[in-house]
Amino acid sequence: GRGKTMLACAIFNNYLGQGRLKFIVVDELIRRIKEAFNGGIEFDLSRYMEAELLILDDIGAEKTTEFVEGEIYNIINYRYNKKLPTIITSNINWNDLPEKYEMNGKRIASRISEMCGSFNLNGKDYRRK
Repeated sequence: GRGKTMLACAIFNNYLGQGRLKFIVVDELIRRIKEAFNGGIEFDLSRYMEAELLILDDIGAEKTTEFVEGEIYNIINYRYNKKLPTIITSNINWNDLPEKYEMNGKRIASRISEMCGSFNLNGKDYRRK
């Protein structure tokens, strides 16, 4: 409610027409991966992994399982290794990711902190007005 997603959308809109861009809420991304894994839908994860700019919205809000942690790590690690621009929004402090993702949290947090700058949006939650 402080504007994280709105800022990410503004950046996304600024780059429209300049390449392959992807914006997705992490919970939705995981849902699509699971459905594709179970044969329910066709889903091309490489379009997200290889996007010229990827915005992962609300990381850390999803239910965590070993599968989920592995998928999040794979996406972030791929983009880290390829030096692809990635914007990540979260209500979780990067230092708290190891608690959220028990198996891969340190590796996820380490890569995010190396590939992304961070800043906090403080203030009132506009959704609670």
